[in-house]
Amino acid sequence: MLNQHTPFSKERPLDGLRAQICAEANHPRVFLARVLLQMQMLLFGGFAILHLILGKSPGIVIADSVAFLAVSALFWLLTQTRKAALVGHLNTLIGLLFFPVFIHFNQNQDFGLIWVFFVPFILVALNGWRIGLFYLSVFYAVVFTQAYMGIGNWQDGLWSELSFVRFVVSSLMGVLLAVVVDETHSRLHHALEMQNVKERRYVNQLQHFSNTDSLTTLYNRHYLNKVVDAKVKELQGSPLYITFFILDIDQFKLYNDYFGHPEGDKVLRRVAQTVKHYIRRRDDLVFRLGGEEFGGLLVSDHPHETSRWVAQLTEQVEALQIAHAPGALHPVVTVSVGIFSARMDGVKTFETLYRSADCALYQAKQIGRNQAVTFNPEEQLEAC
Repeated sequence: MLNQHTPFSKERPLDGLRAQICAEANHPRVFLARVLLQMQMLLFGGFAILHLILGKSPGIVIADSVAFLAVSALFWLLTQTRKAALVGHLNTLIGLLFFPVFIHFNQNQDFGLIWVFFVPFILVALNGWRIGLFYLSVFYAVVFTQAYMGIGNWQDGLWSELSFVRFVVSSLMGVLLAVVVDETHSRLHHALEMQNVKERRYVNQLQHFSNTDSLTTLYNRHYLNKVVDAKVKELQGSPLYITFFILDIDQFKLYNDYFGHPEGDKVLRRVAQTVKHYIRRRDDLVFRLGGEEFGGLLVSDHPHETSRWVAQLTEQVEALQIAHAPGALHPVVTVSVGIFSARMDGVKTFETLYRSADCALYQAKQIGRNQAVTFNPEEQLEAC
């Protein structure tokens, strides 16, 4: 049995790309939440000290101090978990509790209601405009009620119906502006992410085209040269065996001269797909080496069985029953295969593998083609 676990893996571009984009999409909210929490810590802490010095209402000082401690705890939670959504909900809860208390004690003295105008931007920025609107509806239901009840009482009786209307209109305009800003930011961020997806896809396509043969879709010689030496070095000292084979279509020039290059390309594609479907383990690598030559690289712990399995490619191609040109050695298209297996700790460079497999291929052609010749580690290769 062949070992189904090998250290090689084929590239799968864009795999998991959607998950990556979703993870990156949270980063702006995390950054924004961190900045807003820092601003709130500064404001609540600063005003707690200022109100204490000025001798303001003890209720306001206590409310500022409690809000400062709560926001500080949220900032710590954000740095530990990066859960911007959870922090946004908790921060909203703090605001919903703090501002009604603050308004009750302040009653718009020294224009204290001005801080309410920043609430829509904070709630929408932390939660998004859809959830933010829900929270704001609850918030303003309480605040507008307080403001209406304060007509004739707040600001030493100066708070009037006109003051209340101005407060309501300006607050609603602030909500509208916060929604527009958040929606614009979301669309811009989405557009940038989609552009990044296109750029990644384009780069992956370029990499794919540079590594694959356009006619057969197999890996090309460039990719073979790029990865194999590195893989051989990576697996040095491993008890596994590496098997490399070279497959050549017999008398392909004769076929091309008789049927023409378009038909020859069809044969190349059919043979390539046959090899690819036969050598189908996920970590096996199959290449078009050039012209009518193909190659494959496999790793296993049973080299003899692996070699016998690869040798059956001659039967797989012959079974296609593609008629050969008149005068060919065989009536149908066949292939010759040279195979070499060696322990990973006995292979210093890929050139050793290639020369040995090429020598085996030469012998397969010498003894009549439509053959597979295998050189194993213990065999002497001086004859090559």
